[in-house]
Amino acid sequence: MLQSKQIIEKDTTIYVITHGRPNPKDRPTTWWLEEAGLPFKFVMNEKQVDSYLNAGVNESQIVSVSDEWEDEYFERHKTYPVPFHGAICNRQMCLEDAKKNGKKYAYQLDDNIVIFGAGKVHTTGKTKSYYAKNILPKVFEHLYRMCECTNIGYMGIVLGATPTVEKKILRNGYAYSCFIENVEADIKWRGPFDDDVLHNLDFNHSGTYTNAVLSAYHYTKESKSNTGMRAAYDKWGHIRPIATSQIYPDHVQCGLATKANGQHMRFYHKLKPPHRNVRIKDEAAFKELIHEIRETQLAWIKYNKEVRNSG
Repeated sequence: MLQSKQIIEKDTTIYVITHGRPNPKDRPTTWWLEEAGLPFKFVMNEKQVDSYLNAGVNESQIVSVSDEWEDEYFERHKTYPVPFHGAICNRQMCLEDAKKNGKKYAYQLDDNIVIFGAGKVHTTGKTKSYYAKNILPKVFEHLYRMCECTNIGYMGIVLGATPTVEKKILRNGYAYSCFIENVEADIKWRGPFDDDVLHNLDFNHSGTYTNAVLSAYHYTKESKSNTGMRAAYDKWGHIRPIATSQIYPDHVQCGLATKANGQHMRFYHKLKPPHRNVRIKDEAAFKELIHEIRETQLAWIKYNKEVRNSG
C-alpha cells in the first residue's frame, strides 16, 4: 500500500468535515483512515477546536473556520436566506487549505462513515481491518487516477448501495459524503441545502470538468446523525429543494404530494441524473486503471469468501 499512499500524499489532502464529535468513538470515519495509515486533517468551526484538542487531536491536524470568515463566505454564496450555514463553509475551507499547500485535489469525507465495501460485499467485524489496510488506500488512489486520465473534476463512491462486479465501474450520478475534488477548477460551494447536489451539477455544467461516481466501491453512514446539522435540516426541510430546483430545473423537481392515507400533504423533490459527459484524456492510463479496479474488487471478494469458509 506504500505506492497508493505516496500517490495520495503527493497531490492531495484528505479532509474530514466534523462538528460536535471530539470523542473518537463518535466519528467512525477517522478509525478507517487511521487503520489505513492515511494522514488527514479535520475541518471545523473555531468554536469546536478546544474540545477536539482536549480529546487528543493534534493542533497541526486541525483546519479551523472562523465565524467572521464563515459569515462573509455564506453571505456571498447562499442560495436561500435562512439562519443556517450548513456545511458549505467547511467544505470551501478544505479547498482553500489545499490550494494554500499546493495540492491539486482535496478529498472530503463526512465524519460518520461506518462501513466501506467493494463489489457486492460489505466489510464485517472480521474484515474491517483488512479492508482499511489493503483496499481503502487503493480506493483513494483510484479516485485520483480516474480524475487524472479523464475530465472528471468531482467524483465519489456509492453511498449505501452494493453494486455487483458485473455493473459498470464508472457511471453518471451524484457524489455525496466521500469524494475527491479538483481544487484548480475553483468551483465554489453553495448552499446551505443540497450543497452536494449543487456542487455535482456545477461541475457537470462547467464546460471544462464534469462529475461522476466510481461505482466499484461503496460506503454506508450512520442511520441517523446525532449532531445539530440533522436537526437544522429537519427544521428547514420543507424549503430545502426550492433553491436547487430554481437553479437546475432540468435536474431537480419539487412539489406537493398526498401521503398514502390521504390526510396530509408532503413536500418532495426528485433528482434526475446529471449529463453523461465524461471524456477520456489518456486512454492507455484509463484502461490500465479499469483493469486494476476489477482486480481489486475480485481480490476483495475472494478474501471475504476465504474468511467465511474458515468459520
